[in-house]
Amino acid sequence: MPNYNQLILIGHATKDPEIRYTPTGTPITSFSVAWNRNYKQGEEWQKEAHFFDVVIFREVKDLVKGVAVLVEGRLSQDRWKTDDGQMRSKVKVVANKVYVIGKKDAAGTTPDDSDVPF
Repeated sequence: MPNYNQLILIGHATKDPEIRYTPTGTPITSFSVAWNRNYKQGEEWQKEAHFFDVVIFREVKDLVKGVAVLVEGRLSQDRWKTDDGQMRSKVKVVANKVYVIGKKDAAGTTPDDSDVPF
């Protein structure tokens, strides 16, 4: 059976990106995306926030805290052993494309989710 790992995520950047470079000069951009799940519990609507770490091997123009982004990529799992021998793991998104879909205006605000065209 073939394997498949493809992700599309739309959310908001939770902080300004961190950019570092490989020894050969390739930029590595890291940032976090928040995605809110809205669901109804009884008669009340609830909001549940989820946060995802994203890495892409290039710089992303106009990526700043608060902007809406669409991320295309795959899930990747890092695994390591702590000093006391405990195994740990973390899932992150390795992006191949990041689109800024809601830029900040001159006042520093972004459109709300209802202003995003899809």
